[in-house]
Amino acid sequence: LYEAEDTQNGRTVALKVLSAQHVNDPGMRTRFDLEARACIGLNHPNIVRTIEIGQVDETQFLVMDVAYGASLQELVELKGPVPWPKACDFAAQVAHGLQVIHDSEVVHRDIKPANLLLTHKGELKIIDFGLALIQGNNRELRLKNDFGHDCMGTADYIPPEQARDSFTVDGTADIYSLGCTLYFALTGRLPFPVK
Repeated sequence: LYEAEDTQNGRTVALKVLSAQHVNDPGMRTRFDLEARACIGLNHPNIVRTIEIGQVDETQFLVMDVAYGASLQELVELKGPVPWPKACDFAAQVAHGLQVIHDSEVVHRDIKPANLLLTHKGELKIIDFGLALIQGNNRELRLKNDFGHDCMGTADYIPPEQARDSFTVDGTADIYSLGCTLYFALTGRLPFPVK
């Protein structure tokens, strides 16, 4: 991920590039392309907007709005649990963003504190669509069958049904993950720690 200048209008953007080590990996190239397709049309204050997707030679890229701030994960680690009114506001902001995502027939599949960026203006933005599921997209099933991409998500925040089958979930999976994230924000602890 790089900070870059858009040469057409001079604004600062974020440039996400598929790393050199993954350029020749068909599974990673497909996952990167699906990420781009999942987030390209989403426009909401609580989602980091993807402006453009493209490829130069063998290099795939995404151009996104720049959002400066810290993740909810970093905030809790640095300052401790979030007071309940602020935590509830954060959860509501994420829920509003998720509604737009789900209305676009996309499931994020990786809602967690590290994927929620708190801007200097107090807005919480959903980032990183790297594991997103575009419902009805056959390329997802091919990733599962050809490359073994069968369980998508982060263990501490993944709902049970997503752990069993990541390809048949709907938006309720993201809501479960949001609940686990809210618990973490309020307590500073994981909801189901390994003993």
